Amino acid sequence: MANDVLTSEESAIARILFEYAHAIDAADVNALVGVLTDDAVIEYEGGKIRLEGRDKIGPYLTSVLIGPSTHLISNVLVDQDGGLAQIRASAIVCVTRHVEFFLVRGATYKVEVVQIEGKWKIAALFHSMVWEFRIPKTD
Repeated sequence: MANDVLTSEESAIARILFEYAHAIDAADVNALVGVLTDDAVIEYEGGKIRLEGRDKIGPYLTSVLIGPSTHLISNVLVDQDGGLAQIRASAIVCVTRHVEFFLVRGATYKVEVVQIEGKWKIAALFHSMVWEFRIPKTD
């Protein structure tokens, strides 16, 4: 990435991560699996949770995405080599799914994407939590 500004192609590649985050935040599993390749691999929590294939990723996310969240993604770096690319990014994730507290996390993403029929798709996504804290909910 030259001059810390994404080119139009790099923006198109980075957009797939943003689409993933919007789908997670809206708990829209159909939109989420729509940005994945059929054999995509997703790892959460630094590899504690590993899911392989849309047929396993979709049901798992349906079971855990209860309530909204907000992903604020920054520090996006894109490295492209033809129809393959890698995205690295940082995020602050605010989760409201817990009954007694809000969860705020600092996370990193490493995402491998491929171009299929002119569209970028996530082939592998690795999520690592760097830090987190809880904020008690009050009435």
